[in-house]
Amino acid sequence: MTMHENNPELTLSRCNRQLSELLGTEPPPLSKGGASAIEDRLWVWGVVGGKDVGKTTLINALAGGKVVPAGVEVGEGTFEPQAYLTELDHDAFQSRLKAGQSATVRCHPQAPDSMRGLVLVDLPDFDSLFANHAKRVRQLALGLDGIIWVTTPKKIGDLRALAEIDQMLKSRRNFVYVVNKLDWLLAQSDGPPEDELKRVQSALEHQIAQCQHISGPSRTFLVAAKYPDQQAILAAIARQRGDEHTKPDSVGLASGNGQLVSAVDQIAADFDQLRIALTTAPTADASLANKRANLTYQVRRQAKQLLDHHQPRALIELLDEVANPGAIRAVLEQSLTPSYCAQVVERLNSGKTLQSQWAVSLFKARIVHWPFLGVVAWPVSLIGGIVGGLRDYLPRAGYPSSEDPFRLDGISLTERADSASNALQAELSSVCRRIKLELPTVGTLESTFTQDAENLSEQRRDLVLEPLLSKKPGMLGRLARAMLTLSIILWFPLAQPMLAAVFAQLEKGLAFDAGLVVTLVQALSASQILIALTTTFVILAILTAAVYSRAARDSLKAIQRLQDGKESASGLLVQSLTAAVSRPIESALAEFAEPTDALEQLAGQSAQDSSSLEVQ
Repeated sequence: MTMHENNPELTLSRCNRQLSELLGTEPPPLSKGGASAIEDRLWVWGVVGGKDVGKTTLINALAGGKVVPAGVEVGEGTFEPQAYLTELDHDAFQSRLKAGQSATVRCHPQAPDSMRGLVLVDLPDFDSLFANHAKRVRQLALGLDGIIWVTTPKKIGDLRALAEIDQMLKSRRNFVYVVNKLDWLLAQSDGPPEDELKRVQSALEHQIAQCQHISGPSRTFLVAAKYPDQQAILAAIARQRGDEHTKPDSVGLASGNGQLVSAVDQIAADFDQLRIALTTAPTADASLANKRANLTYQVRRQAKQLLDHHQPRALIELLDEVANPGAIRAVLEQSLTPSYCAQVVERLNSGKTLQSQWAVSLFKARIVHWPFLGVVAWPVSLIGGIVGGLRDYLPRAGYPSSEDPFRLDGISLTERADSASNALQAELSSVCRRIKLELPTVGTLESTFTQDAENLSEQRRDLVLEPLLSKKPGMLGRLARAMLTLSIILWFPLAQPMLAAVFAQLEKGLAFDAGLVVTLVQALSASQILIALTTTFVILAILTAAVYSRAARDSLKAIQRLQDGKESASGLLVQSLTAAVSRPIESALAEFAEPTDALEQLAGQSAQDSSSLEVQ
């Protein structure tokens, strides 16, 4: 046993409770007692049978005396079972009954010391007119280690007996079958006695087979418990026949009734064998092995009963069939078609909107690598942002800015979500009713789809734009940018005027005089520098415009890649919504699978520790 190995009854109770809660039903009652029996060293036999089968007589005969007090009868007017045991075993037996919550038992601790460790419990007749008798028999059976099933030739094959045997919850190895009152059968029969015994044995084996018991000659006994020996049995047969010639005269019997004597000898031998087996306490190891066999049988049988009652495996298979992600996705796509999802993605990633935004973002990311261009870049960025905002504000062909991006062909997302919800409910109604499963509401479907679409659009934008934003120029690129802008800034205001003045003086004959200074001062005058700065600014503006133009071109390419993947992105929307719908179903499947697997494991266990109680 893999779960709650020391007490598998707890596993049964837990699985029963879990499945009942998941299905919203009352848990069926479970029988307990097999685990508590392992805790003591007693071996408790229950003597079970219908009315007038001779249970009390058998108990007295097994104990070798009158252990049943005079006046104590367990007829159909008695509701209390009677237990016969030694004084030293009384407390242990009471503890077992309490632990197993068994029915009240009236104890008679006057059994001989030879019965130490053994308890014989005389149970009410299960087939009496009192319905409570059968209930008490079944309840007390939980605290028993073995069953002595007593019947008579008249009652072999009784359907009530077959049904009651199936309720005893004991390993078939711990059942003993006793057919009592064989003296009556031989007294009434005109056929050969040995043939009558064979007929009874055959009928008993047929009953055993119907109950799926383990058959074998060591488990069945044909007896006449009322009579202590062969002579007494023969005398009883003679009285019942009213034939004085069959009185137990050894000479007459030997000569005229050899078959009868042989049959009676067999009956007496069966009883001697039965008495030795049932009044000899098994060893500690044998007792433990047989109690474990009882527990294993009880757990296996009740696990099968729970599986039959709750039918969890069939429900799991049904969920796998009609509530798998593929089936759910097919239902969702009836309302949220791939075409609709693709157009939603396209609208949320509108090229006209993104073109101005991405161009400005790329421009800002790249301009920082150009020294001194920021003086010119900030008004360009401002102008670009204003122009982009105006373009966003103006109506666009087929998609006004005020239109809901999730509304298409006059159908809103709410209407589509409502249609999807109704389709899911129709498809999964039988399953949902059975397991009390609540599918996502229309509002949940709508909000989930909206959030997923916006998140997906944002993720795809980041995926396309981020590589462009994070791309940095190499060493040569950074050097070229620095030298180019520095040269432009220094050339017009300083270098060009100074060179012009020097070259003008060189034309006069390379003579250095005060005229050179005058020429330099004139070249570097405020008006000349202002003109040079204006020229420099224009050139830097042209350079900045080139950077912006490159950013705008790259943003257009990125937007094209984004739009090319809109179909695959739309599939992710339905996939995400499918996961949201499947999540509670998968959770229910996991909750069903755990107790179901545990019950199936318990129901399929083999009684590896079980062994039959040897009858010598």
